[in-house]
Amino acid sequence: MLNIEQIVDWRGQDVFDSDGERLGKLDEVYYDRDSGEPVIASIKSGLLGRHSALVPLVGATAGRDYVRVAFATEKVKSTEDLEIALTLSADTLAQVRTIYGVPLDDGGQLEAATLLEQRRTEAQEAIERADALEREAIRSAEGAKEARGQADEATGAADAAERDAVSRQDEAAAAREAEAAARQNAGPPLSSDA
Repeated sequence: MLNIEQIVDWRGQDVFDSDGERLGKLDEVYYDRDSGEPVIASIKSGLLGRHSALVPLVGATAGRDYVRVAFATEKVKSTEDLEIALTLSADTLAQVRTIYGVPLDDGGQLEAATLLEQRRTEAQEAIERADALEREAIRSAEGAKEARGQADEATGAADAAERDAVSRQDEAAAAREAEAAARQNAGPPLSSDA
């Protein structure tokens, strides 16, 4: 089998059959979801790439700028009517198995590299979003801690001011009592006529 990273990098390159005849351009690579191995390729051919065919990658080789499959053009062209989607159906896989006479896992699900890349991108975006949210949560927690500290300081200052006010009220009450006592001890006011 071809290296997974390598075969996907060949998308858009020429594909040749077992006799060296050009089949078209490598359009998509389908991977076994369980094993991660490349299993089937789709090839675009014809004017403006109107025709698509499926070919197993069993025995495929790659050169500097091409992929060569182990099957003849006639077999590859016989798959042009098969349903090709981002996930290949069991029916499509059964037809590929019959046409090429190759073993394909009946229970395996084959998914296009495009779909896998889309999922990886979505997963990466989700990770980045989660990281950003975590950083925001940490900043919010730090801000809350700082605000709590400021609130504690303000509460402490308010408590001290309240104690000071109570103390001053007590002092004022004591001063009034002293004033009242002083007036009582001073006797009646002196008249200025005398």
